[in-house]
Amino acid sequence: MQKAAATTNEELFSRLHPRLARWFRETYGRFTDAQLRCVPSILQNESILLTSPTGSGKTLAGFLGVFDHLLRELEQGPRSLGV
Repeated sequence: MQKAAATTNEELFSRLHPRLARWFRETYGRFTDAQLRCVPSILQNESILLTSPTGSGKTLAGFLGVFDHLLRELEQGPRSLGV
């Protein structure tokens, strides 16, 4: 199994929707190692398998991808949501 290369905090902040990046920075300050390794793949809709200790940010990493996608869909308006 290939170990994903970690990105930097600033690189990942720049890839997230600006509102989500601002919220994350204000709430947490920085990403965990687990998040730095998997969120870039999640944002590219790639499948990943992440094993990491409890409390390392795995669940939030998965939701960051969902929240990013939803914010971008909402920004595009009702047609992108099938309304």
